Amino acid sequence: MNTNGVPLSSGEGKRSAAAPPDPEVSASEPDGLSAAQSFAVNVAAPAPTTMRITPEAETLTAIDQTVQLSAEVLDQLGRPIAGATVEWASEDAAVVTVEATGLVTAVGPGEATLRERRVTPPRHPG
Repeated sequence: MNTNGVPLSSGEGKRSAAAPPDPEVSASEPDGLSAAQSFAVNVAAPAPTTMRITPEAETLTAIDQTVQLSAEVLDQLGRPIAGATVEWASEDAAVVTVEATGLVTAVGPGEATLRERRVTPPRHPG
């Protein structure tokens, strides 16, 4: 409704939105009544908050046996962050090593845990 209490949502009304930097929504009726509202849009950048690693667990049974890890990095809304990179680390490099690509290689007997050392979101021009 505009300030005179006239609905602005009839089938004949028009609505438009302008692109930033001056977002505005306006509406008008055929009888000449109109209203406009400006507003600011603040969008938070995606922040890495969760990661899905596959495979979740793996048993390597021979020295030099390998397995490839992959990670899907998710933002604060649970959406994948395309282009995010993960830096891996082995908690026991005498048991397994891990390359920057996520390739894990068995180098000795025992158990080891792999962890992400750093997650880097993609750079956006701006």
